[in-house]
Amino acid sequence: MQTGGSVMKDFFESGLGHFLRWILFIPLSFVAYLLCVFISNIFLYLSGTYMDWGESMFSYLFRHILSNGFGGYVFVYSGSMIVPYFNKTVSVILAILFLVFSVLAIIGGTLLGTFFGDGVFEGWVDILAICASIVGSGYASFIFLTDQQDSL
Repeated sequence: MQTGGSVMKDFFESGLGHFLRWILFIPLSFVAYLLCVFISNIFLYLSGTYMDWGESMFSYLFRHILSNGFGGYVFVYSGSMIVPYFNKTVSVILAILFLVFSVLAIIGGTLLGTFFGDGVFEGWVDILAICASIVGSGYASFIFLTDQQDSL
Protein backbone atom coordinates (compact mmCIF):
# COMPACT_ATOMS: atom_id res chain seq x y z
CA MET A 1 0.00 0.00 0.00
CA GLN A 2 1.33 3.41 -1.00
CA THR A 3 1.35 6.34 1.35
CA GLY A 4 -0.44 9.58 0.47
CA GLY A 5 2.82 11.39 -0.24
CA SER A 6 4.05 8.84 -2.74
CA VAL A 7 0.72 8.78 -4.58
CA MET A 8 0.83 12.56 -5.02
CA LYS A 9 4.48 12.45 -6.03
CA ASP A 10 3.74 9.75 -8.59
CA PHE A 11 0.86 11.81 -9.98
CA PHE A 12 2.90 15.01 -10.30
CA GLU A 13 5.72 13.07 -11.98
CA SER A 14 3.31 11.56 -14.54
CA GLY A 15 2.58 13.07 -17.94
CA LEU A 16 -0.71 14.62 -16.81
CA GLY A 17 0.96 16.02 -13.69
CA HIS A 18 3.71 17.64 -15.76
CA PHE A 19 1.11 19.08 -18.13
CA LEU A 20 -0.87 20.57 -15.24
CA ARG A 21 2.28 22.00 -13.68
CA TRP A 22 3.24 23.72 -16.94
CA ILE A 23 -0.27 25.08 -17.49
CA LEU A 24 -0.86 26.32 -13.95
CA PHE A 25 2.52 27.72 -12.90
CA ILE A 26 1.76 31.36 -13.77
CA PRO A 27 -1.73 31.48 -12.19
CA LEU A 28 -0.45 29.69 -9.08
CA SER A 29 2.50 32.09 -8.88
CA PHE A 30 0.10 35.01 -8.99
CA VAL A 31 -2.06 33.47 -6.26
CA ALA A 32 1.08 32.90 -4.17
CA TYR A 33 2.06 36.54 -4.73
CA LEU A 34 -1.34 37.81 -3.57
CA LEU A 35 -1.40 35.55 -0.52
CA CYS A 36 2.14 36.51 0.47
CA VAL A 37 1.46 40.25 0.19
CA PHE A 38 -1.81 39.91 2.10
CA ILE A 39 -0.41 37.75 4.91
CA SER A 40 2.83 39.73 5.32
CA ASN A 41 0.86 43.00 5.29
CA ILE A 42 -1.40 41.75 8.07
CA PHE A 43 1.52 40.32 10.04
CA LEU A 44 3.56 43.52 9.80
CA TYR A 45 0.54 45.65 10.68
CA LEU A 46 -0.37 43.56 13.71
CA SER A 47 3.22 43.39 14.93
CA GLY A 48 3.48 47.18 15.09
CA THR A 49 3.19 49.13 18.30
CA TYR A 50 0.75 51.82 17.29
CA MET A 51 -1.07 52.46 20.59
CA ASP A 52 -3.81 55.07 20.15
CA TRP A 53 -2.26 57.30 17.50
CA GLY A 54 -2.31 54.83 14.59
CA GLU A 55 0.35 53.92 12.12
CA SER A 56 3.20 56.33 11.43
CA MET A 57 4.32 57.28 7.94
CA PHE A 58 7.55 55.36 8.33
CA SER A 59 5.85 52.15 9.46
CA TYR A 60 3.31 52.50 6.62
CA LEU A 61 6.14 52.86 4.10
CA PHE A 62 8.14 50.03 5.68
CA ARG A 63 5.13 47.68 5.72
CA HIS A 64 4.23 48.22 2.08
CA ILE A 65 7.79 47.96 0.81
CA LEU A 66 8.57 44.79 2.77
CA SER A 67 5.33 42.98 1.97
CA ASN A 68 5.61 43.69 -1.76
CA GLY A 69 9.29 42.73 -1.78
CA PHE A 70 8.36 39.40 -0.20
CA GLY A 71 5.55 39.03 -2.74
CA GLY A 72 7.86 39.53 -5.73
CA TYR A 73 10.25 36.96 -4.31
CA VAL A 74 7.44 34.45 -3.73
CA PHE A 75 6.05 35.01 -7.25
CA VAL A 76 9.27 33.94 -8.96
CA TYR A 77 10.29 31.31 -6.42
CA SER A 78 6.92 29.52 -6.35
CA GLY A 79 6.59 29.56 -10.14
CA SER A 80 10.09 28.18 -10.53
CA MET A 81 9.39 25.44 -8.00
CA ILE A 82 6.12 24.41 -9.68
CA VAL A 83 7.52 23.72 -13.14
CA PRO A 84 9.02 20.24 -13.60
CA TYR A 85 12.01 21.26 -15.75
CA PHE A 86 14.08 24.33 -16.65
CA ASN A 87 13.75 25.97 -13.24
CA LYS A 88 16.53 28.48 -13.89
CA THR A 89 15.15 29.54 -17.26
CA VAL A 90 11.64 29.85 -15.88
CA SER A 91 12.88 31.97 -12.98
CA VAL A 92 14.49 34.43 -15.41
CA ILE A 93 11.38 34.51 -17.61
CA LEU A 94 9.10 35.09 -14.60
CA ALA A 95 11.36 37.86 -13.31
CA ILE A 96 11.34 39.55 -16.73
CA LEU A 97 7.55 39.20 -17.01
CA PHE A 98 7.17 40.62 -13.53
CA LEU A 99 9.45 43.53 -14.42
CA VAL A 100 7.54 44.32 -17.62
CA PHE A 101 4.12 44.20 -15.98
CA SER A 102 5.33 46.21 -13.00
CA VAL A 103 6.77 48.95 -15.21
CA LEU A 104 3.52 48.99 -17.19
CA ALA A 105 1.59 49.28 -13.92
CA ILE A 106 3.73 52.22 -12.82
CA ILE A 107 3.34 53.97 -16.18
CA GLY A 108 -0.39 53.27 -16.39
CA GLY A 109 -1.05 54.27 -12.79
CA THR A 110 0.90 57.48 -13.21
CA LEU A 111 -0.75 58.43 -16.49
CA LEU A 112 -4.24 57.66 -15.21
CA GLY A 113 -3.57 59.41 -11.93
CA THR A 114 -4.58 56.46 -9.75
CA PHE A 115 -1.35 56.43 -7.74
CA PHE A 116 -1.69 59.98 -6.47
CA GLY A 117 -5.45 59.95 -5.88
CA ASP A 118 -5.01 59.52 -2.12
CA GLY A 119 -2.11 61.95 -1.92
CA VAL A 120 1.47 62.37 -3.00
CA PHE A 121 2.92 60.28 -0.17
CA GLU A 122 0.63 57.31 -0.83
CA GLY A 123 1.43 57.49 -4.54
CA TRP A 124 5.15 57.32 -3.91
CA VAL A 125 4.64 54.48 -1.43
CA ASP A 126 2.82 52.51 -4.11
CA ILE A 127 5.57 53.15 -6.65
CA LEU A 128 8.28 52.19 -4.14
CA ALA A 129 6.33 49.04 -3.23
CA ILE A 130 6.22 48.00 -6.88
CA CYS A 131 9.96 48.68 -7.17
CA ALA A 132 10.53 46.53 -4.06
CA SER A 133 8.57 43.69 -5.64
CA ILE A 134 10.76 43.98 -8.75
CA VAL A 135 13.85 43.71 -6.55
CA GLY A 136 12.33 40.69 -4.75
CA SER A 137 11.59 38.91 -8.02
CA GLY A 138 15.09 39.65 -9.30
CA TYR A 139 16.59 38.28 -6.10
CA ALA A 140 14.59 35.05 -6.41
CA SER A 141 15.79 34.66 -9.98
CA PHE A 142 19.36 35.26 -8.81
CA ILE A 143 18.91 32.54 -6.16
CA PHE A 144 17.88 30.07 -8.86
CA LEU A 145 20.66 31.10 -11.22
CA THR A 146 23.38 30.65 -8.63
CA ASP A 147 22.01 27.30 -7.46
CA GLN A 148 24.29 24.37 -8.33
CA GLN A 149 21.48 21.93 -9.11
CA ASP A 150 19.54 21.93 -12.38
CA SER A 151 16.24 21.04 -10.79
CA LEU A 152 15.07 21.45 -7.24
